[in-house]
Amino acid sequence: YAFYSQQDFTGFAPYVFCALAALCVFGAALALLPMFGISASWATAGYDFLGVLIFSFFIIFDTQLMLGQWGGHSTAFSVDDYVFAALNLYMDIVNIFLHLLSLFGRRDSE
Repeated sequence: YAFYSQQDFTGFAPYVFCALAALCVFGAALALLPMFGISASWATAGYDFLGVLIFSFFIIFDTQLMLGQWGGHSTAFSVDDYVFAALNLYMDIVNIFLHLLSLFGRRDSE
């Protein structure tokens, strides 16, 4: 999708960063809930669903950064940044896997 799309997603960097920051704040709030005896499995499921959506968008964003001018996009990684670009893409996939595992994994305590 990132290669064939005419939309340039590399300009959405501030919005993606804000979405990730909001996800981190939401995750920190969810970590504090059990200390007060509150079990919110629906909130955890929502957190994981949002995590999958945000990191799916990160895959599109990072892939377009890797394609750069060759893909017809305005921003690109330089030649020296390809290891960092591969690490970004790898971490996006790992985070999606972790959120999917948490979303669909069996919870014995509930």
